[in-house]
Amino acid sequence: MQYKQPHIIINKEPNGEITIEIDDIELFDFIEDYLIEECSIEYAFLTDMKNKNRIMHFTDKYLFETLKSAVQRLDRDEIEKIYQLNN
Repeated sequence: MQYKQPHIIINKEPNGEITIEIDDIELFDFIEDYLIEECSIEYAFLTDMKNKNRIMHFTDKYLFETLKSAVQRLDRDEIEKIYQLNN
């Protein structure tokens, strides 16, 4: 299962793990703050890719739909504006 929007991909892996991949460091910081402070959603660990991508890994405490809904509430214009700061 996968949900995509510009610069953000949410995956539910075959083993049930849910990840959110974000393709910019500044955007990652913004989304991390939003998820923790506004949604009370915390990831279990982070994978820092060699490119600018970072991947949040979540425990089974969170459902795919919960994470998808949280990301969908973000303002897409704001996401693009933050992305353009570094790119």
